[in-house]
Amino acid sequence: MTQKVLVRRLILISAIAIFAVMFPSWIEGKSRPGVSNQTMGERLNQFPKQLGEWDCVSEEQLKPEVERVLRCYGYIIRVYWNARTGDRISLALLYGPRGPMAVHTPEICYSSRGRTPVGGPRDIAPRGNATGHSFWRLSFKQPAEPKPNLEVWYAWSDGGEWVASSRPRYWTTDNLFKIQIAGAPGSDDEDSRCESFLQEVVPAFEKLLRLDQ
Repeated sequence: MTQKVLVRRLILISAIAIFAVMFPSWIEGKSRPGVSNQTMGERLNQFPKQLGEWDCVSEEQLKPEVERVLRCYGYIIRVYWNARTGDRISLALLYGPRGPMAVHTPEICYSSRGRTPVGGPRDIAPRGNATGHSFWRLSFKQPAEPKPNLEVWYAWSDGGEWVASSRPRYWTTDNLFKIQIAGAPGSDDEDSRCESFLQEVVPAFEKLLRLDQ
């Protein structure tokens, strides 16, 4: 074996060793060292029940069979009410393995309840406190109704920005947060109730993740 070949092999071995050390950090993306998945899941229960003008008026539990499929480390499912406007918004915030979090979209959930999607989801970049994030926005209607009567916004996050990903299953982290909010659709001359609600949800979620810093 020549000295040049030996040097090349040593360089290759060194590169593989470095990659093996760095790979776990890369694959975890923005996950927080020292915080277990269980702890992060349980932390969702600390999400505020009062968000600006919005107050939590009810909270639900996943059905056992749904919870088994999603394999969540933690979740909250709540309804918030705005006393000034009379609007109600449902919020689902979950944390769990990437695969189950990625495949259960509103198209599946609401279609099983007799609602029909109107067109496909649109990639929306909210304003205000939610600037820099992106969400899918999808409208639904009842079969007998001529116009949509429900609007759903959803996205995924690895602990950073919320992203309207077309392929969340291929995220580089093992686990994902998923958010899904639903409410009455806005008209042509007024803002979406869901977008207004997001102005309060996004900073509250970011604050929740900073608790371990």
